Amino acid sequence: MDFIQKEKGIEVIEVNPRFQGSLDTIGLSCGMNVFDAHVRSFSGELPKPGKYLRFTAKNILYSGKNIVVDEPLYSRLIKCMKMERVEDIPEMGKTIREGEPLTTLLETGRTREIALEKVERSSQYIKGMTEV
Repeated sequence: MDFIQKEKGIEVIEVNPRFQGSLDTIGLSCGMNVFDAHVRSFSGELPKPGKYLRFTAKNILYSGKNIVVDEPLYSRLIKCMKMERVEDIPEMGKTIREGEPLTTLLETGRTREIALEKVERSSQYIKGMTEV
């Protein structure tokens, strides 16, 4: 299910039988592996309801021009992936055309504003690496 938090509570937006792109943000916000919890649910092990621990922001970064993924960019993305801040890393040497997705950035923060500010800073940093 995809949902949003409104003043009067949670409102369901969509129900799909497939895993959503929001799983990573929910997992980071709640401090759990949602896919693992899903798999364990088949044997009757259900996660305990909890509250979010932090806010998570996600940004799919699109290339501003044609680029070839070089070693410095690839290494930076791998480093960020190990810190759970990047997903969808292209192969080194791959050509990314202008307007195509380059990577997905994730950031967390104590408030929504902090998470959004951090993901914007990360986006600008990666853009700076690709637009020289």
